[in-house]
Amino acid sequence: MPYSRWTDCPPRAPINKVEAVYGSFDHLMLLLARVADFAVRDRGRKLKVMAMNGGQWRPSTTNPSGPPSTAGSSPRNAPQSISVSTNTGFANAPAGPPGQPPQMPAFFGMAPSFGTASMPAPYQGDHRSSQSSSASGEAIEDLDQALNVATKEWDDIWSALHTFHSMLGSRFQPLSAEHQQPLATPFGPALFYRSYDVSGLWAIYNMTMMVAVRSKPSMPPHAHAAAGVAAGDTRLYALEVGRIAAGLLPPMEGEPISPLLGAAFCEVCVPLFFAGVQYREPAQREWVVNRLTEIEQRCGYVNAGTIASGCQTAWDKAYRAGRGPPYVKQYRAMEQDERLNGKWQELGMNGPGNDDDPNDRRNVRTQPAARLHWAMGIIGTEEDE
Repeated sequence: MPYSRWTDCPPRAPINKVEAVYGSFDHLMLLLARVADFAVRDRGRKLKVMAMNGGQWRPSTTNPSGPPSTAGSSPRNAPQSISVSTNTGFANAPAGPPGQPPQMPAFFGMAPSFGTASMPAPYQGDHRSSQSSSASGEAIEDLDQALNVATKEWDDIWSALHTFHSMLGSRFQPLSAEHQQPLATPFGPALFYRSYDVSGLWAIYNMTMMVAVRSKPSMPPHAHAAAGVAAGDTRLYALEVGRIAAGLLPPMEGEPISPLLGAAFCEVCVPLFFAGVQYREPAQREWVVNRLTEIEQRCGYVNAGTIASGCQTAWDKAYRAGRGPPYVKQYRAMEQDERLNGKWQELGMNGPGNDDDPNDRRNVRTQPAARLHWAMGIIGTEEDE
């Protein structure tokens, strides 16, 4: 629903009440939704700027910065401003002519952009016509003015994120060595908190900061490209996520995981994905894959394994494009999921599908049954199984 309706259900408790961390978390969810809402509405402007540049993204000559950032619980190590880092490049973008920015890769979302499939009738009407935003396809007459408006809104969001951080008191800060034995990790010293829900709060906060930086008005419109461009500016937040995840210590092999710890493990998976795709150090990458695989096996959370595979795909593609350190994706031959056992990478989308297998994803171009099958995987519910 529109973000303006979210506050109809207010947070369940005030910020900084450690006995009710869910209240602080509710406020954080509103901030995360605010970032996402802004990113969607500003995308139309970014796409029009790209179109005026011949379909290529170019670094903005104006580079507004928000208030001093405070990455997670280590503000003394945080950068004093946020800038555009252009030396990291796009993970999947082909190199352009010398002296010019890389050409933006084709972006098709989650469905093929070719073929003769028609849009289902319920989706043909524009139910968002009453909303005034750049995402609705309205023409943007004055791009300079639109940039100023977007920049002002982003600065307000960045300030709100900074204010949220400053309101979390001492009971939300990491435990000192007096209360928890230090633990070295590939990301720096592990961060331990008084409760698992506080750890989850900080993981989501740092993820929100990464999403906010990647959504700046000066960033590319496509999220995967913005992640590469912004990697230098989001580095500290990504490291904080790793330190927080490392502070969630699993019990010894063979010992059960408590429901609270299991929930914390599941909660940190998505922040690990947003952070993990930009990790470049081999030790950090290995740790992420091992931890996510362990969460999948010990918590029964299948998405953790999928996230590990997604991180590996990002690293592998960045290497193949010449924009990242060497990495060869590791597949699990016994898995049925083609994304995890490597079969899908061998087949690709360009070859002919197996007509005897209605679930073959290559048939989404030609067979309605295949399109229905994979669409149900996205929008289906348990009752549809």
